[in-house]
Formats: sequence, structure tokens, C-alpha cells
Amino acid sequence: MRVRRLVRVAGYVAGSRARGSAHMVRRRVAPQRWTRSDPNRILWVPPDAVVATTAERLGPTHRGRILDGDWDLDALPLRDLGVWRGLHQRVREGRDWEDTDLAPGRHVPEAPNVGRRSVDLSPEGLADRFASLDALTVSLREDGWLAHHDVGATFEREMAVVIGRDGRLIRDSGGLHRLVIAQLLGLERIPCRVLAEHARLHHHGDGRPDDDRTRRPFGR
Repeated sequence: MRVRRLVRVAGYVAGSRARGSAHMVRRRVAPQRWTRSDPNRILWVPPDAVVATTAERLGPTHRGRILDGDWDLDALPLRDLGVWRGLHQRVREGRDWEDTDLAPGRHVPEAPNVGRRSVDLSPEGLADRFASLDALTVSLREDGWLAHHDVGATFEREMAVVIGRDGRLIRDSGGLHRLVIAQLLGLERIPCRVLAEHARLHHHGDGRPDDDRTRRPFGR
């Protein structure tokens, strides 16, 4: 098992370096189009550094891109979500699932990128979903959030985040429930990958490069 893990980690590191070198070349050629953050590298950040989720998923076609638009302004604060309330009621308060805001008929997703799959589940499927969330809570409490190479998955398994114009980390895909549970449990760090950055993160209104505050995006 240890040998397999070492092989996976070595493969991740080698592939990450190769893809990272290609990204650096693209950035040198067109710095206005490609992110300062390497989209091929895992970043370990405090769970509470991810403060919101995109309403509409940007998706993998924007990997490594600098994007304009209002997608960061439309992001939803995690603590305003029914997913947050329901998981808080279960993890922190110990309520039965039927008494939480995630119970059948009570959970209305606020946006397409916020837990819509659970709404379409049958009662049996929803019961299985709740059981898997309970198991996930136990796993996160005991083992923390394991990176993809620790569980034999691909790099794309990692939660993707985007960086808004003000430096906020915003979840874009994967791991919403896992992220909320990690915050509720007070985990010290979680892995993620930076998918894209907002164009205004890089420049003031007069076109001058931003100062170092925008280069440290992991604060709240």
C-alpha cells in the first residue's frame, strides 16, 4: 500500500510539473489570458478560506484562464445555503435528517450549482445519500480530507475553486458537502485546485498591476 501511494504521488508530481511548465509558457506569451496560479497544482488552504460557491459552474473549459464578467458577484455565500443549514443541523446539532433543512420537500437549491442532484433522488436514494454523508463526516473527522493521489483518484477529483476580483476563494465544482462538513468540523486544511481568476484581480482601474494583497488570495 505504501509503495502504491508513493508511485501515485510520484506520478502526480511529474505530471503536475510538466503541465505547470506548459502553463508558464502560455502565461509568458499571453499574461492577460492565463492565470498566475498554476491550475495543475494542489493548493492546501484552510476550509474557511472558501467563502462562497458559483451560482453557475464555470467548468473545465476555463482551466487556467483569466475571466471577466460578474460570475464572482453572483456567487452565493456558503452560510446562506440550505446545504449549510442542513449540515449544521446534522453535524453540529445532531438532528435526525428528517428534521433538517435537507429533508425531503424542504431543500430547495438556491442555484443550479448547489446540490440539485439530491432533489431528484427517490426516497431510497435519498436515504443512501444521507448515509453516505454520515460516513463522510466520520471519515473527515478521523482522517481529514485526503488528496486525490491518496485515494487513487484523478487530479480532476479535487474541488475546483476560482478567485474573485477581491481575492475571495469561490468553490466552482465538486466537494460542496465535503467543504461544508470540513468547515463545521474545524479541519485545518483541505486540498483544492485553482480553475480560473477574475481579470480585475490583476489590474486597478488605471491598468497598473495590482499590489501583493491580490497575490495572497487565501484570506477571507
